[in-house]
Amino acid sequence: DILGDPIYGVEKTLRVNADSWTEKPYTRWKVALIGPSGAGKSTCLRYLSSNANAVEMDQVFGIDPSPPVEEALQWMVDAEEPAVVVGVHRELLRQIANMRETGVGQAMFGKLRFVYLYVSKQRLGERLQQQVHHEERSESNMSSALNNFEELDCLCRKIADHVLDTSDKSIEEVCKELSYLQVSG
Repeated sequence: DILGDPIYGVEKTLRVNADSWTEKPYTRWKVALIGPSGAGKSTCLRYLSSNANAVEMDQVFGIDPSPPVEEALQWMVDAEEPAVVVGVHRELLRQIANMRETGVGQAMFGKLRFVYLYVSKQRLGERLQQQVHHEERSESNMSSALNNFEELDCLCRKIADHVLDTSDKSIEEVCKELSYLQVSG
């Protein structure tokens, strides 16, 4: 598991038709998922986590007001799951983007990999409309997500270590890519 600091290890592989092992060092990272409502953050979390409610920011801190940035970052690092979902708290995201730009808090950022689950505005509208139709999301939530799309896109790009375009991918494809991002060799 990925708990707090990156985990360093050695992947051992038995070579076919040989009596020796090859060793490859690796690092596993905690992933913090960012992006608009409807990008697939919570859905990915259900695939990646054994306790999705414990690692979804809005479940832990509530929706309003935004949690203090230091407390939110510490929660991301300390969460006992391989991935966390960062809520769409624009003020918090502005503070994180500012910290990254100014170099403040680099020790904390060194323990996380922010992954922006990008979705085109058109595709986001389609997804949200389906969720409204199935009563999984409100009209006001959909309107807010679409009205704030450009600002949120800019903030997420400033924060992200990786941008993963989810526009035309299945949840399985997105989760597979996320698992590759968690391990670096």
